[in-house]
Amino acid sequence: MSSTQLAERLSSLAHGIAGFISGYLQDRDDFGMRSFYGEAFSLALLQRTGLLTSDTEAKLLRAFDAKDRTHWQYHWEFNHYGMLEAGRLRAPLEFRNTPATNWTLLRANVRVRADEDGVRGSEEAEEKIERMQCESGLILDDRGVRSFQYHCFSAAMLFELHRETGRERFLQAFLAAVSFIRNFILPNGDALYVGRGQQQSFGYASLAYILAAAYSKTGDATILGDLQRVIAYVCSFVRADGSLPLVMRAGDEPLPHPDAPHRDQRYPGWYAYNNYFDYLPFAGVFLAKAAAVLNEAPAGRAVESEPKSYRDRDFLKIVSGTTIAVLGRTGGYWTNDLPVPYVYRGDRVRTSCYGGEQFGGGIYTTGGIPLPISRGGRSLRWRSWSCFLGNRLIVIAPLGVLIRRFSIHDGRVEIDNQLFSPFKLRDRYLLSDDVRVAHSEYPLVAAGTEYCASGPLRAVESNRVGRIVLEFP
Repeated sequence: MSSTQLAERLSSLAHGIAGFISGYLQDRDDFGMRSFYGEAFSLALLQRTGLLTSDTEAKLLRAFDAKDRTHWQYHWEFNHYGMLEAGRLRAPLEFRNTPATNWTLLRANVRVRADEDGVRGSEEAEEKIERMQCESGLILDDRGVRSFQYHCFSAAMLFELHRETGRERFLQAFLAAVSFIRNFILPNGDALYVGRGQQQSFGYASLAYILAAAYSKTGDATILGDLQRVIAYVCSFVRADGSLPLVMRAGDEPLPHPDAPHRDQRYPGWYAYNNYFDYLPFAGVFLAKAAAVLNEAPAGRAVESEPKSYRDRDFLKIVSGTTIAVLGRTGGYWTNDLPVPYVYRGDRVRTSCYGGEQFGGGIYTTGGIPLPISRGGRSLRWRSWSCFLGNRLIVIAPLGVLIRRFSIHDGRVEIDNQLFSPFKLRDRYLLSDDVRVAHSEYPLVAAGTEYCASGPLRAVESNRVGRIVLEFP
């Protein structure tokens, strides 16, 4: 597929979202549910796509003006950015000053683009990226937060900072970030299965944008190949009305969503701060921006690249025939962990990601991460430290030391466990319908249901920790 055709598909996705939002608001005064910055991004999206009518504009501006600017949750940075995109920024600038990396880089971008204390913004961004970008290129959103979604959004902000300032440091950090995430784009386009915000539309739109931007900077046709895969993946979730779900997964959450979706089993993968009408127009804007960047770049044709094995201190990716297995070391936020690999085979993913919203209560527990647990239900990951040594994951914790050795074959994953602990721990696994247990050294028994962004998973346990073999027919 050519870069022009990819731009057309991105534009079509953005227009579909814009059409849905326009139609949704036709007989309503507002979204009718909580939003933090959806009005600003909807203005920007509808304006970009030529679907902004005077009536819809008035509705969105009324709702935007009615927001409580004194509330601690008011998203100053995102609203400023959305209004910048809509050409309606209102000065002077105020900020929430959230210290997370993605918020810091967004805030810096707003300062620079608004030409209000831009030098300070650039300096804040450089300082943050020096501290939070790993040698691998991964941008940590905070210490212990290895989120692929916010990595992609932070990379998008770096691209725009470079574009606005011309600073080479931002370009270097941006290209390193793109190089990192490309290692994890699977042949079907699935990519955002690690960290907070797993599989959400926010992240996939950001990923599409940074791939388009990286192609515009490098002319590397294999980046277009990756973008082609990501677009196909996103398109597979488009609804008949042009909208996208907030979490890209099988099934469809209902609308309107409840006040606490992260506590509702109908909404696996949602977080307490997720709002449907924030993420949907955000996705539309960034898909449209990706199309615009491609249209401005030299024409090219996508080249598909073969999957390659990869490793760094946090992740291990093994390719064996048609099987791709990705492991993530444990520790930090629950969603960092892939102590049993995320397995792709036969044009689809066979296992699942793990973890979920860990604050404010909800449907997620550490029992939803496949590690040994105590009789009282405490996971081995409690206060643990972990590392990869060859094809082994080593977890050291107050409850014991686990050495988990992986052998990856085409259609088969062998896991040899050695546990050293004075406590009696049970081994625990989470199974999807695409996994068959070919062998277990100790009998497995059903142990309830756990949840993650992939949906519900069957938990199984054995009384002792030993060897297990998983097959993916």
